[in-house]
Amino acid sequence: DMGFWEPLRFMNTVGGGIFFLQKYEPEKIPILIIHGAGGNPVEFKDIIQSLDRNRFQPWVLFYPSGMRLGVVSKWVCETISTLRVQYKFEHLYIVAHSMGGLVARDFINRMIKSGSGDILRFFVSMSTPWDGHTFAAKGVKQCPVVIPAWYDRSPGSPFIKSLFKTPLPSHLEYNLFFSYRGGWHITIPRNNDGTVSLRSELFLPAQLSAGKVFGFDVSHGGIL
Repeated sequence: DMGFWEPLRFMNTVGGGIFFLQKYEPEKIPILIIHGAGGNPVEFKDIIQSLDRNRFQPWVLFYPSGMRLGVVSKWVCETISTLRVQYKFEHLYIVAHSMGGLVARDFINRMIKSGSGDILRFFVSMSTPWDGHTFAAKGVKQCPVVIPAWYDRSPGSPFIKSLFKTPLPSHLEYNLFFSYRGGWHITIPRNNDGTVSLRSELFLPAQLSAGKVFGFDVSHGGIL
């Protein structure tokens, strides 16, 4: 909650970062796990426990989700580049939930533009608001104190528009997962997963960049 509502306080008191859940092992593929707004890595407990730990090593990103998303993705890009120099890994997988998918896609774009996109091989986004969230737009317009991330999460924001200007490379497999068990909600359209509208989850540019699209009859958090 602090990371969302008080991102600067989070940075000063918690710090955040990319955390390894085991000692680095060069023969195992790292999977970078990115949570969404107001989230944390513990939400991925079931997924992490289900991984084949003989093949993969999970790395979890813990960050203040109220911060501008471009600032977060830029830091992730720089950190991954540093880790690559240190550990010389050749492949990186990415799993992201909700707003974490926006951070992940911007990070991927930065890696591609920097010439480091060759290590990116697999990307899964789950229930990501690819066209933003109407609540964020209302927050920008109506709230006396605006959470910085709301600017980027607003539908049609420059950040959202920038995400799909860089095509994904052919060697990066992207799977888009969406959830649709929602209902009537005062701040989001009728078709939703309880948090994000189906329209935003299935934003056409995101679908067109995906190799596969999978839908799940679960809630926004239930997809994890």
